[in-house]
Amino acid sequence: MPDIRNTIATSVHSAILGAMQTLEEQAPAAVAPLVRKSVAIGSGKGGVGKSTTALNLGLLSARRGLRVALVDLDPLSNIAVILDVAPETLDAVPPQIDPDAQSAAPYTVPLFPNFNLLFPRQKLQQGESEALRSALFHRFAAELDANYDLLIFDMPAGISRAENLAFLPYMQTLLVVVQPEPTSQVSAGGYLKAALEIAPQLTVLLWHNRFAADAYEGLPAAAVVSRYNYYVPPELKLTPRETARIRDFAYVPPDPALDLLQHLYSPETTLAYRIHGLLEMLQDVLLPPFPSELNASPLTRMRIRRAMLRERELAPNTRAVSAVGERLMALYLENGELDDPALEDSATEKPAPGLPRDPAADNPRRLARYALYRWVATAAGSRTRRAVLRALGDADAYLEALQQQSDHRLVTVFGQDGRRRLEARLRGVLQALNAAESDGDGANMQPAALPTEARHAAGVLLF
Repeated sequence: MPDIRNTIATSVHSAILGAMQTLEEQAPAAVAPLVRKSVAIGSGKGGVGKSTTALNLGLLSARRGLRVALVDLDPLSNIAVILDVAPETLDAVPPQIDPDAQSAAPYTVPLFPNFNLLFPRQKLQQGESEALRSALFHRFAAELDANYDLLIFDMPAGISRAENLAFLPYMQTLLVVVQPEPTSQVSAGGYLKAALEIAPQLTVLLWHNRFAADAYEGLPAAAVVSRYNYYVPPELKLTPRETARIRDFAYVPPDPALDLLQHLYSPETTLAYRIHGLLEMLQDVLLPPFPSELNASPLTRMRIRRAMLRERELAPNTRAVSAVGERLMALYLENGELDDPALEDSATEKPAPGLPRDPAADNPRRLARYALYRWVATAAGSRTRRAVLRALGDADAYLEALQQQSDHRLVTVFGQDGRRRLEARLRGVLQALNAAESDGDGANMQPAALPTEARHAAGVLLF
């Protein structure tokens, strides 16, 4: 453990000192409007999807009408590889930056409407990053400000290169890509520490790739910070003030259908994973709103909602609702939301779901239990959500069959029944979604508009 901590501390300390020395030699003089348009996409280590994230954000922004420049600062310049840019197109770009160049045009590759790739060639020469920084934020600054609404910078991975950190004072926002595994989280923490030391003005966002809620005990940003702080000496820990500047921004779940290392591509398996993902999203968005009268921290709300999503067997009867309600109430108390012994109540005073009463005279603990029971009962009474959960169970079984059967003939024979059951369940989901809008859902028989995400998912399932 001491060796690991020493390695991390040395890396962070060296990166900070190196970047500071660079900045002392050339103080930032960026044009303010260009800084406001600049977003850096970084990571503590490679292989977490940083370049793919930068590219997708750029393409999405361009499709929405923004003029986007994706600036490839990575020495290996993977963006051109990801996009399969033709070799002759890359050969037309100068291999190194001319220190006397007054325009970015020779280093620009137009690829899509509103989307240009800047500096797509590899940058492996010593001092090349410094020359690039000078060109971008001095000689080319006015041109870039006039030509683009958004500049996305694909940063080098890691924190060992001062060339990475030295760009950050010119950025408005730093988006750090992280995955739910220890090396990624600790490396991201080191990068965050170094970044906030060099550029304390940054807006810092965490982008969670391959996000799995069960990999975190609490809010993901807090988990990243605490894991990093555990491994470093006190002087290099992220302080409460620095931590307050870091917030979660996006959660991208894993998609096994995109596993490019599959020995044999299976359209059937890919489609099954897509359906499973849509059903998971539907069961989430169809949960009723979290009880507004329940006084709970964001962390507690996240944990309770996560626990509720795991209750796949929830049935619309008093026994099932009571059992789930008690589990959620225990989780609520476990998080210290009501830790005053004076608030104890007896087990015989639990509300009976389905029997309306005015809880105004109850104490806070009874109010919390009542709110949770009512929330669970509302979810259990949703015919649409029950249809989704039944389909999700069949989707789980179908995927398991596809994964476990090594003999293709057995997969085909076994899969026929599983596929037919899943298709029937999906028809039931679509019918329930349609009925919810036209006739109402469960106990609430008034027609209600579906969430936008549910409408989109239904459209995809339909076709």
